Amino acid sequence: MRNTYRFILFLLFMLINPMLAVSSDLLTIFKDLPYSEFGVKANNKVIEKLTKTISGPALSSSGKSYLTVNHMGFDVLNTRESINSWIINEFLEFTKFTKKPILDIGAGYGNISLTALAQGNEVVANDIAGEHLLNIRKFAFNKGLPLDKLYLNVYSFPNDMDFPNNSFDAVMLHRVIHFMTPQQIIEGFAKINKWLTPGGKVFIVVMSPQHKQFASWFLPIYEQKWQQGEEWPGVNLSVKEALPDQAYNLPEVLHVMDDRPLRLALEKLGFYIEKSDFISMQHFANKSGERDGKEAVGIIAVKK
Repeated sequence: MRNTYRFILFLLFMLINPMLAVSSDLLTIFKDLPYSEFGVKANNKVIEKLTKTISGPALSSSGKSYLTVNHMGFDVLNTRESINSWIINEFLEFTKFTKKPILDIGAGYGNISLTALAQGNEVVANDIAGEHLLNIRKFAFNKGLPLDKLYLNVYSFPNDMDFPNNSFDAVMLHRVIHFMTPQQIIEGFAKINKWLTPGGKVFIVVMSPQHKQFASWFLPIYEQKWQQGEEWPGVNLSVKEALPDQAYNLPEVLHVMDDRPLRLALEKLGFYIEKSDFISMQHFANKSGERDGKEAVGIIAVKK
């Protein structure tokens, strides 16, 4: 009864002001729904009704990406853009042969989750914006994908999220940890280490200090701090200074890094580093020549 009452109130609020979809009311409804160990099943009837109340994603000013509703950056327009990344291709190749679910943390509008779902994986799509999760459910339904194999998880990583040990064969952290503090990253990696099965892999993509738009002035600072022994030299990068054209939909600061801090943190927890390399985001550039393919770094770590 409590869930039904809140749902009716939410619909009334939506009629008055659609922007209330971004409020905590939607998160409260999500958290009150029947949760399995992974999240709310996407075929839940309340989720089905909620999906009909939301609009689709808004485009960025460049028209090359979607805006996240919580000002946590941008997401790709379609699956084709996602699979241009070597790390996403390796993630999908690895998960073709896995048996346990995969976890997509900070899934955004769900291109990675939906691609994994389409190849037969059981998927836990996590995002702290309920609107993103409802859009994932809508996209999955429109594509005819199996909703009974899709879980929607709205809890914040790492503090509010937990799963049984050995729950997942793969975890994706795609353009998430540059929004996190060093302590949150360390705690998150420790949790992922418990959640993964032996031989399971975590796939990480994060904004790089070698990004051409700010590398000329920030990379020397980063390198000096690293040489002085700072384990996380890329904290508190000012978005207005570094990425002024994107500041309208990002937090005030970001935490950028290359593979060195990641290797250090992951290896301390016993992970084996399988591969790391730069990831190009050149196709999102607003101007010709402002990017050179070193916008992000990716790393794959294996639980021993």
